[in-house]
Amino acid sequence: TNLQEQYFGGFTIFVRTTTSDIALTPGGCNPCGTNIIPYPLSYAANCGDPSYFYFRCNTSTGQLDFSTSDRSFKVVAVRPEARRFTIQIMDTNHYDRVNIESHILSP
Repeated sequence: TNLQEQYFGGFTIFVRTTTSDIALTPGGCNPCGTNIIPYPLSYAANCGDPSYFYFRCNTSTGQLDFSTSDRSFKVVAVRPEARRFTIQIMDTNHYDRVNIESHILSP
């Protein structure tokens, strides 16, 4: 797995997967609130591919978060058909919330 950030007027986080992993397959996670988590992405040990276990689902609130090794970001949208999800970060220079769209890529 390879996470990268690009700065073209904002942040983009890329999650690399194989083409076969992107196809709709059994083993996907149940929705987290209103968010559908497409295979291979995962928020639990019993669904998705454990190699892509970057999400956390608060089953009480339905809130989905994207986690890195040192931070978590609120997921504000998941678009499985476009293989994209959007996270929200705080812009420390302006103290505003900024939405960043991320792409699930094939190698």
